[in-house]
Amino acid sequence: MNQPNLSFEFFPPRNDNQKRRFWHTLGCLETLNPKWISVTWGALGADNQPSLDVLRELQTESSIPVASHLTCYGCTKANLIRRLTAMQSMGVNHIVALRGDKPADADVARRERVTRAKLPIDSGLKANEVDTLQYAAELVALIKQASGMDISVAAYPEAHPESKDVTMDLAFLKAKLDAGANRALTQFFFKPETYLAWRDKAAAMGIDKPLVPGILPVHDIERVQIFARRCGTYVPASIVRRFEACGGNRSSQQELALDVSTELCETLQREGVNDFHIYTLNQSSLAYSLGKRLRGTIAEPVAA
Repeated sequence: MNQPNLSFEFFPPRNDNQKRRFWHTLGCLETLNPKWISVTWGALGADNQPSLDVLRELQTESSIPVASHLTCYGCTKANLIRRLTAMQSMGVNHIVALRGDKPADADVARRERVTRAKLPIDSGLKANEVDTLQYAAELVALIKQASGMDISVAAYPEAHPESKDVTMDLAFLKAKLDAGANRALTQFFFKPETYLAWRDKAAAMGIDKPLVPGILPVHDIERVQIFARRCGTYVPASIVRRFEACGGNRSSQQELALDVSTELCETLQREGVNDFHIYTLNQSSLAYSLGKRLRGTIAEPVAA
C-alpha cells in the first residue's frame, strides 16, 4: 500500500501545562511530515484568543501548513470577515468551516447576536435582519467570496444528531461542498463499512470531492463512549469488550488502541483511501505510533 497523507487536529492550549504538552506533541508529529495540521475554535460565546495565539506562534515556530477551525452560528458577516482577514494576515490560508453548537436557549442566542450587531435588545429585528449566519454552507460561501482560502468542512458517516437520516445529512454536506468547500473531514467512526457505505451514497448523490476519514485512537474507552453518544457515533460492543478485557492495564490498552486504529486505516487503504485526519486530543503517543505504522516504519515509544 502507498504511504498515506496524514493530517492532525489539535485544540489550543489554555495553561502552561497544556502548552508544554501541545508543543511536545507537535514536535513528535512533525517528524511524520504531515500534510497539514488544524487548530480547533470555540463556538458562540467561547474565548477564542488561545486559538489565535497558537495560530500566530505556529506560523513562526513550525513549517507545517496550518488550518484554523472557524464556527459561524450566531456570528455576523462583518465579524467573520474580520476574523478571516486577521487569520490571513498571520499566514493562515486554510479554514475548517463549521456551524458550531447552537446555544440551548434560542432567546439568549438572539440577544447575543443583537448585542454583537450593536442594536437595541428591543429593536424587534429577527436574526436574519442583523446579518448573522446559521449554517456552515453560508460560512463556506462567505469565505469563498471574501478570500481565496482553502476550505474543509465536517461530515458525518452516521449522520449528525440533528439530521433525520444519512440521506438528509448528505444533502447538507453537498450544499457545503457546492458552496465552495474543497473537501470534507469526517467525524470519527470504528467500522470501515460505515464509511464505505456512506461514501457510496455520497457518490450516488453527485458528491465527488475528497471525503477524508477522521480517525480517533482510543485513549480512554469510557470517555470515547460518552463522546460518541453525544455526536451520534456507534462504538461496537466487540471493541468495548476488547478494551474491558485489558483489565485496566495501561500498556495493554495502548497496544489495543493502536491495533484497532491501524486495522481500520489499513482496511480503508485497501478500498482506495489515502488520506487520514487524526484526532490527537493533544496527546502524541498513539497518534505518533499510528502514523509510523501507516508509513511502514517502526514507532519508537513516545511519552504522551
